[in-house]
Amino acid sequence: MGYFIAVTSNFDSRLRRLLQEFEISPHVDFLALSGELGIAKPDPEIFRVLMRRFDLSTTDEILHIGDDYEKDYLASRNFGSYAYLVSQSLPNINIVQEHVIRGISDIVK
Repeated sequence: MGYFIAVTSNFDSRLRRLLQEFEISPHVDFLALSGELGIAKPDPEIFRVLMRRFDLSTTDEILHIGDDYEKDYLASRNFGSYAYLVSQSLPNINIVQEHVIRGISDIVK
């Protein structure tokens, strides 16, 4: 379909085993793990790694979904990419409500 799925995490290689155990690995095209790359979000270099890996020409070809406002949402938006924040509550943060995913039903919409 022309889409790629990457897991971008400030975690180490143990995440590989967890994704295998939950049978998620076959659905992931690339793992960008800060423990392996030596780069952690919100460093924009982690998004540059994705651009190179998938041969993307513009930053707006990335949609990043994460649960940390600064490291995921703001980092991606500041890079020029699309972003959604997974959160049950939003304590005093500046975010467009349509960019908030509260549950799986929000993704289906």
